[in-house]
Amino acid sequence: RWCHHHHTRAYLLPVRLFGAIMVVHIRFRVHYGAGPSQHMCMVGSIPVLGSWSLDACRPMTAIEGGWWEADVPVFSRNSTEAACQDARTIIEVGYKYILFSGGAARWESGKDHHIALSLIQNTTMECEEQIIIVDTWGTLIGHVPRCTLDLRPCHGTPSPSVNTIYMIGGPDCMFPSETHRMLLVGEDTRTGAWSLDGPCVEMTPCAPLGSYQCTWMANIPWRPDEASAYKYVLCSKRNKAVLWEGGVNRTMLSTNTTPRSETGRFPPVLHMEGLFRVPETLRAPPDTIVTSDAHTGSHDHDYTLPEKNNFRVPSRSWLAHGYVGMINTFANCSINAVVQMLYHMAPFRDTIISRAEAKNESGLLSAGPVTLQLAAIFKELRDGCVAPSARRLVTTIGLAEDPHEFLGLLCYYIRDEHVAHTTEPDTALSLFQMEQSYTTRYEPANFERLYPEEKVCSLSLVVEGLPDLKSSFLHYLAPTPVDLSLDGVGPVQAHQTSSLSALPSVLVIHLKRSQYDPVAHKEVKVTQRFVYPTTFDPASLMPEMQQEHKGRRYQLFAVIAHSGVSSVASGHYYTFIHAHGAWYKFDDEHVTLSVQSEAVQANFGSMFDDQNNTTHAYMLVYKMD
Repeated sequence: RWCHHHHTRAYLLPVRLFGAIMVVHIRFRVHYGAGPSQHMCMVGSIPVLGSWSLDACRPMTAIEGGWWEADVPVFSRNSTEAACQDARTIIEVGYKYILFSGGAARWESGKDHHIALSLIQNTTMECEEQIIIVDTWGTLIGHVPRCTLDLRPCHGTPSPSVNTIYMIGGPDCMFPSETHRMLLVGEDTRTGAWSLDGPCVEMTPCAPLGSYQCTWMANIPWRPDEASAYKYVLCSKRNKAVLWEGGVNRTMLSTNTTPRSETGRFPPVLHMEGLFRVPETLRAPPDTIVTSDAHTGSHDHDYTLPEKNNFRVPSRSWLAHGYVGMINTFANCSINAVVQMLYHMAPFRDTIISRAEAKNESGLLSAGPVTLQLAAIFKELRDGCVAPSARRLVTTIGLAEDPHEFLGLLCYYIRDEHVAHTTEPDTALSLFQMEQSYTTRYEPANFERLYPEEKVCSLSLVVEGLPDLKSSFLHYLAPTPVDLSLDGVGPVQAHQTSSLSALPSVLVIHLKRSQYDPVAHKEVKVTQRFVYPTTFDPASLMPEMQQEHKGRRYQLFAVIAHSGVSSVASGHYYTFIHAHGAWYKFDDEHVTLSVQSEAVQANFGSMFDDQNNTTHAYMLVYKMD
């Protein structure tokens, strides 16, 4: 039957039972603080609930605590056919609660309630069965997966516990099961005793076909004549953050029932709980970072969060995808792009955090201020559900015009702080550090000069006039004509050749999308189309490294993109990162699920120099497989 008012379909599908009379009563309960002149009714898809007609709705009875209750005989069948040992009854009912006040009917908001039950019964007995459903007024769950309830007699235990099923949903595709876990934690020892380290209940995700909303379910052995407080806890699979739901504690209400004498079981109780209550604000944890001076050991830096009144809002990006973005302060989008890229390099992140937590012989933090500040941001991205700020890095390092400049400054500070405290190799920067050397050949004098190797954290490649990454890398390796001057000789022609002594585990490539315009007398952006692959094999272009790196290639891991036309020093930067088998876009505090076409091909640039040609890759990060 169609509900013309709510445009949903709910129906009853009976399965024939053999040789016994079976009556299933559903006791519906819903909490609503109605006034003295108000009363509650139910209307639904089956005749006993009025078949969606207000004139035939079923009245409910007010009980203590603001609860309303109605007993509904949903299924009854008498058959004289041959009996079988067990049978299964399938019940599907759609319904809503209605509040009447002074003759006016107020329909419950949100989707229709819908239950789908598969009951396993022993048909050799004639008995009445009871199911208790505890609902939430205005729930947004709508359809829920079919629940299987075993109502057969229980042998050996006169008064066993009952499997109580709890369901909860998330709005707008928030916290899907691919990125989150849901736990039920309560005061009872069976639900963890308010500790995540205890035996808390892991909920199972389930959703109807075609649904964009995740419903969570758990079977909990519980006696319906017991009461206990509990809450839901949301955990991310993408970081270590956990979020306890807001509001007052939920309660497993006592239904004041006794086990059935015929079956020895308590009646099953289904709690349709509605939505996870996302806290409106979170009090920030203590976030004052005291750093030690690298040379004197004195504590003279104090960094605190900029958020007003120390309250912060849970990140919608974390609720939707399990990742946390970063707040844009002081127009530092280029810094946010680099920090997110470095955070998702797990070896680099873990090394920086470990280095920041190390103490010297006096028990003081031995790391420098930049290392401590970067580690603090990494911890918030790893452990929190609130977007942090890079203000601390801006205060110490200063603003950078573009991500490449900031990465260079950051690596310089990290290297300098590390060398000041130890002679051990820098395992953090060694991930993407390269040894680059130059050879200059002076043509008239016919001699070469080899410049010492220098350590660099990124490779700068030319874009102007070149079609793709391979040709740009070959251009980097090829001799480049330069104009130089020799003492006593004057201007001479020379060729300069660049080379790499080894390839790092992580290859960071800076695309030179800025050049000087002599007409405009300023730096302008190079907007031409430039293609780069998702798999790159630079060793195949360097004969001296082909044997060492044979069969090893780089996979594209991150793309830092620039949006803007006039200059790379203006506009906006954001990062695409490939993690957990998918592409994600990190745009300041916003994190969204992306696709390869947006992360890669869309940042090649257009073949036409028009007003739509504004988005281009500025830095590429490849990981060696």
